[in-house]
Amino acid sequence: MLAIIKAVERFHLYLYGLRFTIVTDCNAVVYAVNKANLNPRVARWTLALQNYTFDIVHRPGNRMAHVDALSRSVAHVDELPLERQLEFLQLTDPKILDISKKLELEDSDKFALVDGLTYTKIDDELEFVIPESMIINIIRTYHDEIAHCGAEKM
Repeated sequence: MLAIIKAVERFHLYLYGLRFTIVTDCNAVVYAVNKANLNPRVARWTLALQNYTFDIVHRPGNRMAHVDALSRSVAHVDELPLERQLEFLQLTDPKILDISKKLELEDSDKFALVDGLTYTKIDDELEFVIPESMIINIIRTYHDEIAHCGAEKM
């Protein structure tokens, strides 16, 4: 029921003033919307829906496999190993490609070529040279998922 409330609130601009149909596989929700005596929480939810003109219809879950698939975990997808992905992305990055071609001809104090991957030398350690195409994704990953919680995630 709460999912219906949240969805209707989210799409308020599109739904308000129009007649629409809510299709659910939960028979209890259909019953709750049409019942007179409800517990206070469910009563508040149905009260929130009274501003809208809608029909609510029950459809068994086995007839809504397409929707059920959206809520299931994604099966394991075969991907290239990370090293192969990085190698491919480095080979498509013009700057890194230029560096690796120079490394094939002569050694460098700043860079190293190891197993087809280009590394930068920092304090006697090798660090992977990030392809330009990965920079935004890396920043987004560390910013959105790790570093900053933000108001929505707290």
